[in-house]
Amino acid sequence: MDNQQIQDLMERFQTGKCTRSELVQVRYLVHEFRENEPSGLSELELESIREEMQTAIDRELAFVVLKPKRLLRLNVRWAVLAAAGVAFMVLFVYFFKDPLHYKRFANDIGPGSNKAFLVLNGGERIRLEGANIGLLAMEADTRVVKTGDGKIVYTDHPGGASIAEMNRIETPRGGNYKISLPDGTMIWLNAASTLTYPISFNGRGERRVKLSGEAYFEVSKDRSKPFLVESNGQVVEVLGTHFDVRCYADDNETRTALLEGSVRLITPPVGPPSLNTVGKSVAQRSVVLKPGDMALNLGAKIGVRQADVVSAVAWKDGEFSFRNESMENIMKQISRWYDVEVVFENNNTAHLSFGGSISKYEDLSSVLHMLELTGDVKFKLEGREVTVL
Repeated sequence: MDNQQIQDLMERFQTGKCTRSELVQVRYLVHEFRENEPSGLSELELESIREEMQTAIDRELAFVVLKPKRLLRLNVRWAVLAAAGVAFMVLFVYFFKDPLHYKRFANDIGPGSNKAFLVLNGGERIRLEGANIGLLAMEADTRVVKTGDGKIVYTDHPGGASIAEMNRIETPRGGNYKISLPDGTMIWLNAASTLTYPISFNGRGERRVKLSGEAYFEVSKDRSKPFLVESNGQVVEVLGTHFDVRCYADDNETRTALLEGSVRLITPPVGPPSLNTVGKSVAQRSVVLKPGDMALNLGAKIGVRQADVVSAVAWKDGEFSFRNESMENIMKQISRWYDVEVVFENNNTAHLSFGGSISKYEDLSSVLHMLELTGDVKFKLEGREVTVL
């Protein structure tokens, strides 16, 4: 198994494309590479797994070990390092799940949950996680209902009069929520986010909402009424598609990831107005995204690249998923979801890059332990402050 094969295997693992037999191979490599880390397994279990992984590799890749076991381990470690790179470590979180065998912080913190506040047009504020299932409010002809699976659904009369009223849904740090707008558009709102929207689209030429934070959209098709998401100096315009927008105030960029369909990203000009070839002022810039594209809006410029957009939206399905993500960005996500403050003791650590995935519904100790398995970071938890050592 040469370096290129290992690198390809790591790529498939990070993007969730490993077959069952390839996951077996990854597990073997993890144990060989991190044999001194606590795994929660006995020596007998480790030896059994080691033999199991070796058998799988022999069978799947016709890989024959011709050198002593000790030399093989050294080669495996070197090959994994070569494949991963100096600043890029992989979190093999599937393989160390036993909570009895890693350190728990005395003041461990549980994960976030399905909670939010609904703010009605008149200013009434409803705490959704404590609200009864059923009708929450009537706004003109629009019904606002909380369903049994914990989402908010708006329904109105398609032929009804235009309604100017606006509602707002706010998720706190440590919360997320799902909402269905009157046109059938589904929206997942991530932690520490706010979505403002009209309670009806009747009589409107467009469907415009405003976002702060992060949300995933599955937009119902209506060619007569484009759907627009206004966020942090940009507008995403669609007819019907699946996409994610992240625009937190403490991020350096606004990310727009497209999974399905097509969207147009529009931004206002930066600096003094420029002139086009016929002498008219250029009012805006725009780019069109294709499925698999991620746009990074830095204010002064927009970059578009092919990206692992499935990882970008894994949060809505209950996972943290990182691919070449800086520790700074990882800890921002952890901070919002567990409602903790993060302090870096060494700023250099903030720029290390990591990849991997873990359930969002693990306790904080478990998530931090998985990061510590890389060998590059340690953590201290005091109250609700996490220090990255």
